[in-house]
Amino acid sequence: FLNELVPVLVGQLGGQFPELKKQQELIVNVVQEEEKSFLRTLEQGTKRLEQLIAESGKKLPGDKAFELYDTYGFPIDLTQLMCREQGVEVDMAGFEAELKQQKDRSRAATAVQAGDWTELGAGEPVFTGYDELEGEARILRHRKVSGKGGDRYQVVLDRTPFYPEGGGQVGDTGWLVQGEARVEVLDTRRENELIVHFCKALPPDPSLPVIARVDADRRRSTMRNHSATHLL
Repeated sequence: FLNELVPVLVGQLGGQFPELKKQQELIVNVVQEEEKSFLRTLEQGTKRLEQLIAESGKKLPGDKAFELYDTYGFPIDLTQLMCREQGVEVDMAGFEAELKQQKDRSRAATAVQAGDWTELGAGEPVFTGYDELEGEARILRHRKVSGKGGDRYQVVLDRTPFYPEGGGQVGDTGWLVQGEARVEVLDTRRENELIVHFCKALPPDPSLPVIARVDADRRRSTMRNHSATHLL
């Protein structure tokens, strides 16, 4: 039924976001397909739950409840409700244990090993991104971070136009330019009161100034998406 709300949304926001009018048919089709996919999954999950209830007697094991949650996208409260209607208890302690194990596995898979900071200067970073998208800066500190995706570098500048992720808006990307070298900035985040730039590499000489240059097109696109999200 959500696809039926698309024309209403287009009618209300189509003036501000003409892309909605242009892509209305595509949006409706995508939402319809997502609904159909969800209903198919829900139907499969319901059949599996009925089978598990028949096998489990009066108590559904936690690992089986987690199977429904993880494989079929079944919210645990829906599983509890359907079990309760048939007089079956759900082993919530077992479910929580399975959920914790999954989170631990996920954290281990994405774990990173960060080296010590190399200090090149003192002071607190100054954010200039409301007034400019490019400016000269010096590196205050940097360190290498190793993870599953390879080595990356975290860089803190004395002044930066890069907006850090926060308030629902993603961090800026762009480049640190030094002479002919351009180092790609993959993300910007605020950590421990610092604005940290996540870079593919370091500039050739970290002790020399760089030009911090925000990807202006992406910033504008991000701001539009962020504003649209708040409107919705």
